[in-house]
Amino acid sequence: MRRPSYHPNPIRGGGNDAYTGVDHVLTEPWKEEAHNVRLVAHSDLNGWGDAFQIQVGGGICYVAASGVNGHDGMTILDVKDPANPKIINQIVDSPAARTHKVLRIND
Repeated sequence: MRRPSYHPNPIRGGGNDAYTGVDHVLTEPWKEEAHNVRLVAHSDLNGWGDAFQIQVGGGICYVAASGVNGHDGMTILDVKDPANPKIINQIVDSPAARTHKVLRIND
């Protein structure tokens, strides 16, 4: 299965124009929202794009995503070292399902 492409160079400045005519491109925060923000690390989630919701707790990050070519489901990452996130597991949705929410309870 072909992985969606990842654009290694973020569009500088962010904003609405950053997504015009492009698909799945990393952008920087909008200038007015970029106070005390810096990129620590990045994971391409093995090509699983369109992250809908992210929850972090206890050094574990849960990412709900729906993408293309079967890249739908939950990605679980070890983020105990924030500069080096590591994928622990990826749980693929069944064909009739779509993962777009994450809820951690009593964790």
